[in-house]
Amino acid sequence: MQASDNKIQCAEDYSAATQMLMSWELPLLIAHTNPDGDALGCIVGLQTMLKSAGRKSVAAVYANPSQHQRSLTGVSDIHVLSSKSDPLLEKVDGVVVMDTCAIAQLTPVADWLKAERVPRIVLDHHSTRDLPADLHLVDTSASSATLMLYRWARSAGWEISKAAARSIFEGLATDTGWFRFSNTSAEALRTAADLMELGVDLDETNQRIYNQDPASLLRFSAQALSGLELHDDDSIALLCVTEQMTRDAKVTPDDTGHVVNYPLSVATVGVSGLLVDWGNGVTKCSFRSKGGVDVAKLAASFGGGGHVRAAGARIEAPLDDAKSQVLACIRKQREGNEN
Repeated sequence: MQASDNKIQCAEDYSAATQMLMSWELPLLIAHTNPDGDALGCIVGLQTMLKSAGRKSVAAVYANPSQHQRSLTGVSDIHVLSSKSDPLLEKVDGVVVMDTCAIAQLTPVADWLKAERVPRIVLDHHSTRDLPADLHLVDTSASSATLMLYRWARSAGWEISKAAARSIFEGLATDTGWFRFSNTSAEALRTAADLMELGVDLDETNQRIYNQDPASLLRFSAQALSGLELHDDDSIALLCVTEQMTRDAKVTPDDTGHVVNYPLSVATVGVSGLLVDWGNGVTKCSFRSKGGVDVAKLAASFGGGGHVRAAGARIEAPLDDAKSQVLACIRKQREGNEN
């Protein structure tokens, strides 16, 4: 299996993917670690459409969904892989990897993917691409992976039930910042309209995703913002979260990502970083940018990935060391842009 650098989005390629997928008895549907709404929308949406077509599949994640994610459609029914030796892995005869093509973002099953010759399809819209597959469906211009899944469904002629439409819509809406981010295309808006005609309730979805958080997340946000650091004439914002802070707020590290967007409301802030101490010398990082800093490149320097304006990584270093490394990388990239 060879990784491909081609932008693939035509109907013929989706047709080939459909033929391959439908030849499998039990496909495994997975995305990256710490899945966001787009990743979860992909695996739940595809499983729902396959079920409507009378086909079995397993949508799987690597840890129990966070508090914030539990409001998403169908997430409570996702299989949680117990380990890389989960008995389920012996039963599947194909894999669909969605919303990532980076092996570093598949750590819990990376060794299994490398060792097993199970055929696989990748559907992704990110630029980082080092995961070998039999077929890559990649379009870095797509607003979300769920947008590409919608293209695939239309090409395959699958029934898009109300439940499937909700999953796809949730992924599209969350990855475009509810259609506010720069990746919001005309196609994304047309797709959203199509999904609404299939039964998605815009207001209900917005209320369920954004106005159903437990009070613990608000308490955490207050703690995280109290430690806001502004650097380089208030152009770089860093939020550094200790293990104690997450324990005090009674949240897990996976519940913390939403806070990274807040500093971008400041006019002078061009890039925001959330650094969360995961313990054992590991720091989880989420990055956001207004465009002056390519945070996909920033994340890639630490083995992560993402988009120009939204990306993430795990740094094998304690919180303070990770902060120093992130600051140095941002400054270096800025210097390169100026030269």
